[in-house]
Amino acid sequence: MDQGLETIARFENLAAAYAVRSFLEASGIPAIIFEQDVMRLDPFRPLEPLRIRLAVRAEHAELAREALAASAESGQPLEESPDALE
Repeated sequence: MDQGLETIARFENLAAAYAVRSFLEASGIPAIIFEQDVMRLDPFRPLEPLRIRLAVRAEHAELAREALAASAESGQPLEESPDALE
């Protein structure tokens, strides 16, 4: 894991990651997207993007998760819901 950062969500597409990052940054929580241009080779499938990670500073992780949960509960639309991480 990147030093001082915590992954709070993963996405299949970049548009969804940017939508959630924009939401967090509008809420005052800086966020960064990793692996946006990385591809993997699977012998049984064509090239496909790796899962895209959205990370925040470790001290903002809980606040970011709460903001995303509150958004989901309020029905505020985001392009796509992030996958939950345990």
